[in-house]
Amino acid sequence: MAIASWSRQILGKATPIVGAATLGAIALVGVPESAQAAADCSLGKDGVNWVNECPEGRDYFPNSWAFIDLWLDVPLLEEILQQDIFPENFTGHRVGDNALMLSGPVVVDREEGENGIIKTVLNHTLTGSDNFLGDISLSASGTGKIQDLDGDGMADSFFDVDFSIDAGSLSLFGSTTIVGDRQLKGVSPDMVENGAVEIECPHADLFPDAAITYCGDGLLFTEVDGIVYQVGQLNETHIVHPVPEPGTAIASIFGLGAILGFTKKRLAKQDK
Repeated sequence: MAIASWSRQILGKATPIVGAATLGAIALVGVPESAQAAADCSLGKDGVNWVNECPEGRDYFPNSWAFIDLWLDVPLLEEILQQDIFPENFTGHRVGDNALMLSGPVVVDREEGENGIIKTVLNHTLTGSDNFLGDISLSASGTGKIQDLDGDGMADSFFDVDFSIDAGSLSLFGSTTIVGDRQLKGVSPDMVENGAVEIECPHADLFPDAAITYCGDGLLFTEVDGIVYQVGQLNETHIVHPVPEPGTAIASIFGLGAILGFTKKRLAKQDK
């Protein structure tokens, strides 16, 4: 769902929801330090059968970024938590240029390819800070698939993820499916030129040369005294490297300067 559509929705006094959280929204942004891949399976190297030819392995992205557009029902949260946890001028919206930015390592383990499918497992804990929410951590784990079911050498990919967001006394959680914005031609995805972009993910324009972007959207929940409440919505985006001069791209939007400090020249030196 587009950000414009999200922003038009109004979070009312939600009825308590008891049970499992429904699908939410997650996406992560990967930038190399350099990223490490246990195996290189690709259309160019192994032909159209590369998914089935791929051995098990691990893709490690040491510097990944999460961009989260966040909408919180502040009155409901403070009512059910029975405390004033937000400043008076906090609207509950962290959107666009004010999106939450978190960083940290991401690990994706891959099983051996079989029947056109590579099963994957995702784990990460990302951290950051916000001028209203303070220090923030995002922990996520889940399973996914890289799949080429028609045997043409172009593979779709996705992850089903359970996540939690902690910021001081605020604890949120949810589940989501994040989907790749283009088809893969190999793994690790940073080592090959993948297909054309088919899905427009928020904030993906910050890194136009990324290998692939994952994104989704969904609902946020919190639990108080054994009762689960729907208290917000989010949209999050994961972009996998390589990203030329990402510090410049981020600085132009968020004013962070050369926070990542990577350039093509530095990456080239690391590869020698």
